[in-house]
Amino acid sequence: MRWWLVLLLASIAVPGWADTARAEAPRETREILVEDERLRRAEIFEDTAVETEVIEQREIEALPATDAATIVETMPGIRTQARVQGEDAAVSIEGMPPEYTKIQVDGQRYSGEIGGVDDLSDVPTLNARRIVVRRGPQALREGSDAAGGVIDIESRRAPDEGYASRIEGGGGNDEKWYGAAHGAGRIGPVGLTGTYVHDQIAGFSPPEGSGNAGADGGDGGNGVNAGLTGKDSIRRSNDVYGTVVWDALPTLTLEGRGGFRHQHETFVPDDVPDSDAERDISRWLGTVEATWWPLETTSVGTELTYYTRTTDSQVARIFTLDESEWKLDAAVDHFFTTGPVTHAITAGADLRWPSLVLDEADLPPLLLGLDISAGDVDEDFREYGFFLVTESSWSDWASVELGLRYQGHSEFDPEIVPQVALLVKPHASLKVRISWGQNHRNPSLRDLYQPETPQFGGAYFLAGNPNLEPESSEGWRAGFEWRAASWLSVSATGFHNDIDDSIRSVLDRAIGVPTGELEEVQEPPPARLLGLKRICEAVGFIFPDCAAVAGLGDTVTSLRPGVRSANLFRKVNLDSVRTRGVEAQIRLQPHRRVMLNIAYTLLDTEVRDSDRPDLTVLPNTPKHQFDWRFIFSVPVTETEIAFIGQWRDETVTETSGTGLLGFSNPAVLSDPSLILSTRLTQPITDRIEVFFDANNLTDERVRDSYVIRGRTFFVGVRVRLGVEAREEVPSWWRDSTSI
Repeated sequence: MRWWLVLLLASIAVPGWADTARAEAPRETREILVEDERLRRAEIFEDTAVETEVIEQREIEALPATDAATIVETMPGIRTQARVQGEDAAVSIEGMPPEYTKIQVDGQRYSGEIGGVDDLSDVPTLNARRIVVRRGPQALREGSDAAGGVIDIESRRAPDEGYASRIEGGGGNDEKWYGAAHGAGRIGPVGLTGTYVHDQIAGFSPPEGSGNAGADGGDGGNGVNAGLTGKDSIRRSNDVYGTVVWDALPTLTLEGRGGFRHQHETFVPDDVPDSDAERDISRWLGTVEATWWPLETTSVGTELTYYTRTTDSQVARIFTLDESEWKLDAAVDHFFTTGPVTHAITAGADLRWPSLVLDEADLPPLLLGLDISAGDVDEDFREYGFFLVTESSWSDWASVELGLRYQGHSEFDPEIVPQVALLVKPHASLKVRISWGQNHRNPSLRDLYQPETPQFGGAYFLAGNPNLEPESSEGWRAGFEWRAASWLSVSATGFHNDIDDSIRSVLDRAIGVPTGELEEVQEPPPARLLGLKRICEAVGFIFPDCAAVAGLGDTVTSLRPGVRSANLFRKVNLDSVRTRGVEAQIRLQPHRRVMLNIAYTLLDTEVRDSDRPDLTVLPNTPKHQFDWRFIFSVPVTETEIAFIGQWRDETVTETSGTGLLGFSNPAVLSDPSLILSTRLTQPITDRIEVFFDANNLTDERVRDSYVIRGRTFFVGVRVRLGVEAREEVPSWWRDSTSI
């Protein structure tokens, strides 16, 4: 019997010797008061066995961002990639594929592909109460798409009485317009919240010399991917999200969540100004959740979620893609004590039913005959899991989490996934964490059945592969956090991840894509003119200029519909991918008006594949990375000044645009990049404040493998109403439980 199974069974058997004293009621535990932040302000991680880092509301409001992606990417080991597979901020944790990062709002999927890449830039910050990041394998409770980690954005809740609301809005260059409103209130036992966000921004021109790769994996320039950027392109989105919480009984709470998001994009490349292409993405989500406490130490919860996403695209090929998912979760939590040890056991089950339907119009004439398959798809499958997790805490010096998950699938063999996490406190100022976990990820519907579909505005095509095998991965983590003083903490964590049969996209071939305009081409003269050309050649000694006067050169000029070259990438299994490295942080808060967080990441990657010996490292993964966040509040004026910075070392570029999924020549390296951004926030009254953002002050135009937006500016205003009011301390210093 495996050692992890012995440990789990032993921990579950402990109730036989359980003390008769009951643990604190879970209902009260959920509402426990947080200790004064001034006493623990410099701590980096939560006091749990699983490494958990939190960005509180005070920092979220102070940093120069209107979406969660800009904030999270300043954390160690986390990178976001622009416009990956049509997404604005695909998130990679410690070099793991973006498909291994699960992004949630209030515990449910909020945006992105089902079973694929989530988009963190779709999550606005206006409604965020805090952002929780859990690194390492998290498959036990969250499923196979959380092998790299989980990012959960917890939204604001309704106040205990009265109402609270806020309004934000502003504008900047590149036709940036942003407006958002949030309201929350309580009617008796029912708490209501609602949020609306409108966001718009125009495109931008790529720097000279950048461009997309051809079939050879290089573009003759710097190897970066410019995609279909263009200053006349534009993107608009409208997002609505709301929650209802009803304390129906003292022992029963019902909650509902729902949302709608629509995003419209118009692509107008600078080099083809008359070739507009449009894409619309609509998303609906809804959740019904019930939590019942039959005993003070036992709770039963169930949740039903529906998520659907529709893409209507006219980019390169016209199609409608509908993906939807039903998800049912149920879990029982039981708390008890055995002497000085407190235990929590969770037993649960979940069922997912995703489906993918793609309807395609007739292919454009220029795509016919290019071996581009028809796009009609109608597929679905079922995934299910059963899990058991036990958490035990020995007073204030140690805690351990053990768990098993049985994971089943309607088309692939079932697997058992274990996970272990240990926290030890040998000293009041020192915490040591060690964790290990496995994961088993089956191919998604897109991985298996997606036809040759344009991505990144048509810059490249990506296709699935019905012959894919499941991935299996294993992750180790070990690190410490030392609290040198109440205002200073230092941490370092080493990690090692192995993925077997890793699903990646590799170059299949180049295809021609119509540009929508006519272009001049040179071609041999038609046969009917060859006879006249021979006559000119025969009399050339008498009339030397005969052929030139008759326009009978070796070639003739004609007009044809324009065609550009685009790469087609197809999903395959590689033998193995390994990522390993170290994350380190220093957090200083010497005064309530000052906060500084400095992070460093060392990342090393290795690719092994017998069919592709030329692939040795993952592209777009810089070996060295520095990130920092600094917030300062000026006395008297209460002006808040925030700076964020990101420095990345050179990295192997990948010109596919697929982000960790395509490969290019390792000899082509990107330049190191430094991006600095700032926000100045000035209160006008206790309820009104204005803020000014300056992003990418260094005007970097390329980061890693991607062309990015240059220097931008934004001016906004924030108004708080109801019970929300500005406190005397800076907003980034408030207790996270306040409204």
